[in-house]
Amino acid sequence: ATSAGSSPRAGSSPSTSGPSA
Repeated sequence: ATSAGSSPRAGSSPSTSGPSA
């Protein structure tokens, strides 16, 4: 979805879910 990694849904902030690289 997003560049955050494994985000539950597109549009969420990177700080919500997924590894913040």
